[in-house]
Amino acid sequence: MTDTSPGTTDLLPYVKVKFDLLTLGQNDYRIKVVNGHGGSVFSRKLKGPMAFDIDMGFAEDIKDRIVPHSYSVYFMDKAKNILSQITIEVKKDGELLLNEQVYGKL
Repeated sequence: MTDTSPGTTDLLPYVKVKFDLLTLGQNDYRIKVVNGHGGSVFSRKLKGPMAFDIDMGFAEDIKDRIVPHSYSVYFMDKAKNILSQITIEVKKDGELLLNEQVYGKL
């Protein structure tokens, strides 16, 4: 974030989490992202290395729980059985957790 000149509006911090999937598990067939409110963000078949973003929203809205503050990324097989999971959560104090490990702070 950069300083703004007087007379302009301040820039608000916006959070996007980028995933680069370089290798896939042998049985990984589909990826599904679900927000903490149970809404599906997206679901796709996996094809080799791929990248995707999770657009979480403005930092203050996430901390104030106006928008979802947690997301789950599921890796599934062809029968849609969950093989593995990544969780992303933002605490009210702004700590960003990735699989329950502190990754940074908003």
